[in-house]
Amino acid sequence: MYNGMGTCPEGSDAQNVLFQFGQLALVVALITPKIFPYHILFLRTVFIVAFLLLFVWAANISCMPDYLGWNLVLFTINCAKVVHLVYTMWPRGFQERDGVYTVLFKPVRMPRLAFKKLCDLGTVLSLKKGECYAVEMKTPADERLSLLLSGSVRVTCEDTYLHTVKANEFLDAPEWESCKPGWGDTFQVTLTAVEDCIYLSWPRKKLAMYLRRETFTKAILDIIIGKDITRKLFAMNEYAIQLGDVTNVNDINDIDSIHFSLASGSHLGHLSRLHSIGNSVVSADIGPISEKSEVSGDSDQKTDDRKTT
Repeated sequence: MYNGMGTCPEGSDAQNVLFQFGQLALVVALITPKIFPYHILFLRTVFIVAFLLLFVWAANISCMPDYLGWNLVLFTINCAKVVHLVYTMWPRGFQERDGVYTVLFKPVRMPRLAFKKLCDLGTVLSLKKGECYAVEMKTPADERLSLLLSGSVRVTCEDTYLHTVKANEFLDAPEWESCKPGWGDTFQVTLTAVEDCIYLSWPRKKLAMYLRRETFTKAILDIIIGKDITRKLFAMNEYAIQLGDVTNVNDINDIDSIHFSLASGSHLGHLSRLHSIGNSVVSADIGPISEKSEVSGDSDQKTDDRKTT
């Protein structure tokens, strides 16, 4: 070992096994092909092993303090890099998905394993603040179903604020129910991220094929989507009454029947009626809606009518 006085112990084994394994680890790291997704993480991890072996060799066997120092520096750099890679590669939405299960799926007694399989079909994606999930009259409405895990999304139509979608709510539940693949329907609203958001998105065809096999999961998802739409319809009903646009008793009864049909799962037949009722609400001259009212439940109600339309 180097004694700090410029002398080396006699009989130092420069070809110690630590040195050989350290060099071998470097060779393995550098010749490994990029044939798997986490190659860069594997590369940095093997570098850590290599530089650790060389550091120990330099500290206990060789007589090269500069070599010891460089291996320590390289070991530290690669450790920091691995921590960064693990942080960036770690699948997003684990905690958020657990929250979704507790709030939405656990109350209807969906097994956690079935929930996990459902989540595995989708992809956890993100929206940066200001990015759009959908643009009115442009984005196809029959391609996916998405559930907001965290953050909030502003819903507008023709630059008029409608409502805000919050965590544990579907971004496009009405479109999922009312639009069929191949119809060419587009979103009637624009959805813009108010803050950084994470959402779970399922491709429509892939999810539909899975639900045809898993009838229990389909029943659960129908209930949850029905509740999501029903809650928004109740808000729309109250808001329409406040505006004075739903003064006809038959219209109110129709909305109540839509609520019941959505809750029971037989709601597709009422969507056209909902469209006609919604037009009267959306066309109302209500003036600009303040930012303060965006958070209130009143503005939430106009939104869903417009969105479902």
